[in-house]
Amino acid sequence: MVEGLFRTFDLLPFGDNPFEDYSYENVENLYPDPSEYEDYGYDSEEDFEYDLPMKEVYSWFLVTEYAYRQYRDNGFVVLETEYGYYWGRTTFGQSITIDQDVIQLVKKIGY
Repeated sequence: MVEGLFRTFDLLPFGDNPFEDYSYENVENLYPDPSEYEDYGYDSEEDFEYDLPMKEVYSWFLVTEYAYRQYRDNGFVVLETEYGYYWGRTTFGQSITIDQDVIQLVKKIGY
């Protein structure tokens, strides 16, 4: 089920870095939606926008275009490069099959 969201790929030639020509400006959904200010303990949207916390990405996963669109449209961190589509995982420590972001997405799209 979850495996269908990820893409298999050939190894890149030694020295190729798919991220070297990209910066934070290329990453989508890196900052939370200002309308979610209460979820972060702020009293107003204006205070939240002033001190907007950036999501911390711990690892990047190559995903299918379909998964990329689903992650992007549901507010998850994503990046499109000439090498493919990537999802930025903002959690770590547990198996990806029990990752709450993945479970939330799978339930939402009915995969």
